[in-house]
Amino acid sequence: MDAKLAAEELIHQEVAEAVIFYPSLLVGQERTGTILFSKCIYFFKKIPFLKNLFIGYDPVPVAEMAQEIVHVLEGGNSIYTHRRTR
Repeated sequence: MDAKLAAEELIHQEVAEAVIFYPSLLVGQERTGTILFSKCIYFFKKIPFLKNLFIGYDPVPVAEMAQEIVHVLEGGNSIYTHRRTR
């Protein structure tokens, strides 16, 4: 995690207008592994003693993320441009 934070700081120092997106898991039809993993996440979130382990994992469809990127490029805000904490 420290390496990620250091890389983010370096990016922001070098490119002032840089935007970093923080999706937890991108899910797409052509990525069958992510579809299976996202279904597992939704299942485990329904089990009381396991749901706390999956709090920060919210699968995001690739198409939705693409729309969010366009929205930000057009000057809008997005929940995916902020680091999420538990």
